[in-house]
Amino acid sequence: AHAAFKGIKIELTHFPGSRRKKTCRGLTKLPANRQMFRDDTGRDISVLDYFQRHHQKRLKYPELPCVICGTSAKPVYFPLEVCHVPAQRRQLLQDSNASAEMIRVTAAGPDNRKRDIQSQMQNYVCKDKTPKDYGLEIKPSMVKVRARVLKPPRVFYSKDQFLDPMGGAWNLRGQTGLREAPSKASGDNELSQWAIISFDRFVHRDDCYDLGRTLKQKMEQFIGIRVTAEPMCETLEQGGGGGRGYPGGENIEDCLKRVVRKFRAKPQIIFCVLPKFDNKHIYNSIKECAEIEIGVRTQCIMNKYGLGGGGRGGGRSGLNDQTLANIMQKVNAKLGGINMLVSPGQELRPSQLFSKATIIFGGDVSHASPGSQASSIAALVGNTNRSCTQYVARLSAQANRKEMIDDLKSMAREIMIEYFNANGGASNPESRPERVLFYRDGVSESQFQAVLSDELPCLRQAFQSLGDGSYNPTITYIVAQKRHNTRLFVSNPQDGEGRNKDVPAGTVVDTDICHAQEYDFYLQSHSGIQGTTRPVHYHVLKDENGFTPDAIQNLTFALCHLYCRCTRSVSLVPPVYYAHLAAGRGAQYDMAQVMRGSDTSSVGGSSGGGGAGKDDAPTRRIKLHDNVLNGMFFA
Repeated sequence: AHAAFKGIKIELTHFPGSRRKKTCRGLTKLPANRQMFRDDTGRDISVLDYFQRHHQKRLKYPELPCVICGTSAKPVYFPLEVCHVPAQRRQLLQDSNASAEMIRVTAAGPDNRKRDIQSQMQNYVCKDKTPKDYGLEIKPSMVKVRARVLKPPRVFYSKDQFLDPMGGAWNLRGQTGLREAPSKASGDNELSQWAIISFDRFVHRDDCYDLGRTLKQKMEQFIGIRVTAEPMCETLEQGGGGGRGYPGGENIEDCLKRVVRKFRAKPQIIFCVLPKFDNKHIYNSIKECAEIEIGVRTQCIMNKYGLGGGGRGGGRSGLNDQTLANIMQKVNAKLGGINMLVSPGQELRPSQLFSKATIIFGGDVSHASPGSQASSIAALVGNTNRSCTQYVARLSAQANRKEMIDDLKSMAREIMIEYFNANGGASNPESRPERVLFYRDGVSESQFQAVLSDELPCLRQAFQSLGDGSYNPTITYIVAQKRHNTRLFVSNPQDGEGRNKDVPAGTVVDTDICHAQEYDFYLQSHSGIQGTTRPVHYHVLKDENGFTPDAIQNLTFALCHLYCRCTRSVSLVPPVYYAHLAAGRGAQYDMAQVMRGSDTSSVGGSSGGGGAGKDDAPTRRIKLHDNVLNGMFFA
């Protein structure tokens, strides 16, 4: 109930002649007759007595909890019976587990969804006489389209061992390890300073040592990094001065800072064990403190695998091999390593994706929930190596609900400089990409002309600002749309893939249901696990590089196998996926500030996702700590 009431707008009814509006921050644990606070005279008094003395109001329900308003430093309590909740928009499913359960129950497989669609058409749409009055006829059957299934690329790991994906997935079992260890980020391929912190009261320090032995073994096995020291294991103190940890316990940020101070230099990575439930505010607080204030990489592990109760000397981590492999992929990416390479051919050794130096940008804008005036968060990511496996990101806050990226010029320029630096420096002509691919998410068809007239010139200005102004690489601009109602079904169930018999991964449709004059295609690059898969609709708005349709489609499909967090081809091209993750992280930074009770949210001198985001609000950069700025902190 405490979490469910956070953010709800209320009106106070006990003031005569007016209804003051407040924002609820939760509910008290104690009822009104036992909830104490210090009044203006410095005396402790209960909420029940205060309302009876100062407002001459005798509470009817003194055994109920109070609503918390104000800030965490100066909370204000109101009885439930003086609070009126007006009509407002509210996201009901705040809990991630409840959302996952809802998705599981409502997801319908291809057969059921197809049957439901046809039933709705025959029973309602086709029986409607209105279209016939205008000379229109609606066929009850679905449109048959021509489709192709692209051949997946070959995935290479260490020692040039390769795997050929089957059904949009592959397995690391039997592989010697990931492609390349993070030699630069971790000090000559060595992990000597790292820590494990438990934020779960059921996972103790001895359990962290057990987890540390497992992580050390897997990092050496999968990543190939030399772990030369045992982890420092700590837990969140459960008694002390209050904060966002346990009630009356240590503050989460103070815990992180306390652990970091024990190292001679900053740790290379901190593993954080989170409780299974009610962990969102802990996660947000960890990421905001570590990536903005301290400057240290973190990897969170949710305790849904039975981490607690083992004890040092014989306990088990509780993590299965697949989970550990996924964690290792994220850790390697965050430390600066390379998980895998892809090669579009069937060679025995990996080949380059591009014949010319190419940089791939991914752009996305994350908006607050409907009705909120919070700022929108714009994110831009770009690769820094030729194999398109390492990316950097830049974030900015801009006007509420604005889709165009205001600070595109500055962010693109910084990312291009990082590409230069990673490939020999700006003075080296070979370090300058000859071609630019820009994948953009979240743009509707009505905004296509706006992005061409607003964002393309910003990209050109960013490139021309580098050097003497003559640098002008060719640009291919592609919009990726996920929010549409098009679904693809196999005409013969035997051609389906997986247990749901869904459309196979790599299915591309570029005729029949596509635009007659524009350059677009549907690509289903992933294999569905549950429900009915949704293809991504790609629109090529500008192509100065002269790519053929086959080249664009095969390149996009190949890139979908380079997502660093899993061994599956993903539904959306990774640069856009990373931009979406980075934009979400920017909103999380601000959410942590809101949970802390700040009246005005500020991230790195800039307002984040919860700050004022009115239509005329200026664009503000979200500045991360230099230690994590040019790494894949969002992985």
